[in-house]
Amino acid sequence: MEEDDLESVSRLHRYAFGGTRDAPSEDWTSWLKGNETFGLFEDEVLVSGVTLRPLVQSIRGVPKAMGGISAVASYPENRRRGHIRELFRVVFERMHERCMPVSMLSAFKRSYYRQFGYVPANTSPFAKTSGNHLQSLLSIRPNPAITIERVSMADARELYMDFVRAVCIPRYHGFAYAPSVSDWEWKDRAKDAVLAVARRDGRPVGIVKYRINVRRLELPGEDEQSLQILEMYWSDLEARDALLRFIGQHTGQVREVSLYMPLNEHLELLFPDAEWQMKTWQAWCVRVIDAQRSLMGLPAEQSGRIVMSITDESCGDSKSVLEVSERDGRLDVQSTESEPDCHLVSAGISALVYGTMAIDEIEHMGWARIGTDAARKLLRIWFPRRSIHNALEF
Repeated sequence: MEEDDLESVSRLHRYAFGGTRDAPSEDWTSWLKGNETFGLFEDEVLVSGVTLRPLVQSIRGVPKAMGGISAVASYPENRRRGHIRELFRVVFERMHERCMPVSMLSAFKRSYYRQFGYVPANTSPFAKTSGNHLQSLLSIRPNPAITIERVSMADARELYMDFVRAVCIPRYHGFAYAPSVSDWEWKDRAKDAVLAVARRDGRPVGIVKYRINVRRLELPGEDEQSLQILEMYWSDLEARDALLRFIGQHTGQVREVSLYMPLNEHLELLFPDAEWQMKTWQAWCVRVIDAQRSLMGLPAEQSGRIVMSITDESCGDSKSVLEVSERDGRLDVQSTESEPDCHLVSAGISALVYGTMAIDEIEHMGWARIGTDAARKLLRIWFPRRSIHNALEF
């Protein structure tokens, strides 16, 4: 898309996603220029578009360049004509050019994106309960060597980015961040938010991003406050306990508390008497774009060797054969002409790398054919199921 197309993109986004702006705002234009938008035109009129966001994502603890897909849109009279399919073909080629081996999107309807090779992953659950249940967190006795510092999120950009690179990428599978964030986007993400930082010996070991929202009631002095915990990360359990104790100190101030409840962290167990209202947010879909780059360097807990044949007609080379082996606790991946031990389609390699399914389920779905029990056993060990832990909206 060119500079002159901004108004056309703005009109398409307003129609597809809502909004009231009559012309592209400076902030929106800044966001769009930081990404790549691909459009399909008919008679020089934009009718469909897809935006590609350059992100970094943790794949089993290893940072990989990721193509985040957003703003997939068509006018109604142009739908079901193959426009979006053609745009995804171009976007996949662009991701190959930019060495982005993986891709993720938040789907309005996850089954729709299967035609483009994406597979469903877990949703991001949010939970809500009464603020009275914060009382139980006050029984936590944190390490006195850990202190809590409270700062405005708007002023904590460098601190936040350094922490997620150092702690979140190795620890949280699926975690994504933008290596380059415009001033406007950071201001939007930081709006009214506070960052509490747990420090040990001056070094950040945990962070929690939150907002205190106020609902104005009819009578003066009866305003209701709620605590919204947007992100919470820690390097160890002592840091987690310090953050939870800090959250508990809002007892009596807030009527309601809501928090992002990462799967496998089981934070609900720390609120033994709470009744949670759960809702899902961000229905993630994931895809491998470049199998060799996506596999390279992933952790391998057992030595071994396997030859994979991977077929993906919509993503560059229609077929590749890769020799995958363990070297110093990591996967090493090379092209080969050897006879394959297993055959996978795009959905199969995507589910394998991201861990959305166990290898037996992938095989049951018809996304993989595995020739030997030895190969199947090795794949089980190398690629256990994993849940995506990501709070970034895109």
